[in-house]
Amino acid sequence: MKCVEIGLYARVSSEKQAQERTIESQVATILDYVESKQEKIEPDLYFIDDGFSGSSLERPGLDRLRDKALAGSVSKVYVLAPDRLSRKSAHQILLIEEMKRLGVDFAFVNRDIGDTPEDQMLLQIQGIVAEYEREKILERSRRGKLYAAKKGKVNVLGGAPYGYYYKKATETEDAAYIIDLNESIVVKEAYNLYCNEGKSIGQIAKEFTKKGYPTRSGRTFWERSVIWAMLRNPAYMGKAAFRKTKRVRRIKKTKLAIKSEYPQRSELSSSRDRPKEEWIYISVPAIIDEKTFEYAQIRLKSNIKLSPRNNKKYNYLLSGLLRCKTCGYSIYGKPASNSKYKRLYYRCIGQDGHRWPPREELVKVIP
Repeated sequence: MKCVEIGLYARVSSEKQAQERTIESQVATILDYVESKQEKIEPDLYFIDDGFSGSSLERPGLDRLRDKALAGSVSKVYVLAPDRLSRKSAHQILLIEEMKRLGVDFAFVNRDIGDTPEDQMLLQIQGIVAEYEREKILERSRRGKLYAAKKGKVNVLGGAPYGYYYKKATETEDAAYIIDLNESIVVKEAYNLYCNEGKSIGQIAKEFTKKGYPTRSGRTFWERSVIWAMLRNPAYMGKAAFRKTKRVRRIKKTKLAIKSEYPQRSELSSSRDRPKEEWIYISVPAIIDEKTFEYAQIRLKSNIKLSPRNNKKYNYLLSGLLRCKTCGYSIYGKPASNSKYKRLYYRCIGQDGHRWPPREELVKVIP
């Protein structure tokens, strides 16, 4: 007789819910129901996702559950409700069918759902209702943030950029950006090196790394992209921008999507810059003057036109089409830098020393 290994799956969709420990009440409800069935769940078969959206299948707890099911280590899983499994009816059906093929049954605490046509129709209706509720919440949130931004409320901006810290709203005061004295010195130095001393973004990143300045994460290695974003952020001249980007359909597959058999991101999973005319500016304390910021923007635009990457000497037929088999990152063309012959290479972006130190050797694929 086959042993029935029972597990549970629980999920909350926001960090706030996770902090308020609503996941614990969800687990407790499931355990009480399981106990009433005179069954038991071992702790190693608790599959928990704290603060993960139900609109995506990219969740560590869910991934572990699917791995266990594939290995035959679980045969029944209790879930509070279908919308905890997924907010999308298509994802619910995908997961339930996948588990059935692996011999795993889902049991929902709020209502037992069997294999009858009526039960399956109810499951799909619940999924559609959950999708509707999610879209309604998102739309209300979007409209609420838009209204608050037009009123100059900082809380719609979320976390503060490097150089500031975020002061949460209280009953008497609104949220605010407060200048961090130590970080603001680094911001001023970045603008000074770029605008007054003519340093490149790469040179600034190397200098900050050499000096050991801590980044927001506490590391002392500075990425060029961090400096680039710092030089583009209008918050530093006292005008934090809301609605700078918009969600669009992803055209190129990500490294994660290439390796995955299942869809793991929403359809609108990529972002693009909005026209500046659509930005909503919110007043915050300034770290640099507006003239310095505008000059940085002029130089950034000029650098794009003069960048060697936009004035290619060689044509690479497979540029933008290849990806590394090992890590999944893009591969780009690069000429040999230490040879008198014009030999061309394709190189994985993951091998760039300034991105992922220590530096590794070029991989030669074209003689």
